[in-house]
Amino acid sequence: MRTLVIERPGHVLLQERPIPVAQTGEVLVRPLAVGICGSDLDLLRGTRPVEYGRYPIVPGHEWAAEIVTSSIEALPPGTPVAVEGHHYCRMCARCRQGATNLCVQYDEFGFTHDGGLAELVVVRADLLHPFQRELPAEYAALTEPAACALHGVESAEPRPGETIVIIGPGTLGLLGVSLFAQYHPRRLIVVGRRASNQETALALGATHFVTGSPWEVQQAVQELTAGTGADIVYESAGQLPALQLAFQLARRGGRIILEGVAGDAATLSLPADIFLLKDLTVHGIFAYTSTHFEQALRLLEMGTITFAPLVTHRFSLAHYTDGIALLENKQERAIKVIIFPQQ
Repeated sequence: MRTLVIERPGHVLLQERPIPVAQTGEVLVRPLAVGICGSDLDLLRGTRPVEYGRYPIVPGHEWAAEIVTSSIEALPPGTPVAVEGHHYCRMCARCRQGATNLCVQYDEFGFTHDGGLAELVVVRADLLHPFQRELPAEYAALTEPAACALHGVESAEPRPGETIVIIGPGTLGLLGVSLFAQYHPRRLIVVGRRASNQETALALGATHFVTGSPWEVQQAVQELTAGTGADIVYESAGQLPALQLAFQLARRGGRIILEGVAGDAATLSLPADIFLLKDLTVHGIFAYTSTHFEQALRLLEMGTITFAPLVTHRFSLAHYTDGIALLENKQERAIKVIIFPQQ
């Protein structure tokens, strides 16, 4: 079967591998749609922290599939499923508390465990989440980033009438717009380096879209909030200037949600007293729990999360590097790139 492999940073190839055999508690699935995200770019660049990646690796941590063979009654062949990424142990203290994303035995599809960019994959049965056939597989593949966004939004504890700033109108940021809009904020301000995703952000529920230098953005938010600042700042850009800006935009007593991954070499420098002088609550978000994954899939099914505008490009397995280049070079507007492993 055809399998896409990242042998080492900067080296990608299509490889023929034997069809995997499911063991007890496992199911053989056929990947239908796999999303590419910024973490895949980190893997290719070699900038992902070493404990969160290995080589060679089959990428693909955002994916939907169809069951091929199964001995599990609740998961018959032909069932469409979204595939949860974390191989949590179910036994450690974090797992027993429901924080499956913080399992002491980190192992995740596409990073330390071969992922969805192959014609057939064996998956632990409890990581498969069936969905209605009416939901296209390419949208079900968004369950993973939607679960990450949901984790961040719920951690922010938004309340109606608040001012929310989202930095970074990529997939995570735009999913955040769709989710935060459900809480009826007074202002939902999206900050981007360019205005290419402005129309999409406004369509998803943003009230304002701001571009410019960090100083210009700070001035704009101050004007919109009468000098107060934002109740919630949701940072999803994963860039050092965006991280620093988040602390400037939050009001005293505000909440900051850090979703973006800046990379292994990035080091943040901040005034030590900014946390206490502004009485800030800062929450770093690592992925999602199993509960968030299931909830996100149901929200996608119901249409609560708007997903159609987010999928902008589609490629076959053989053209994976074209999708990567599109996201890397940013020569045209691209939000979510989907790969179809069966094509």
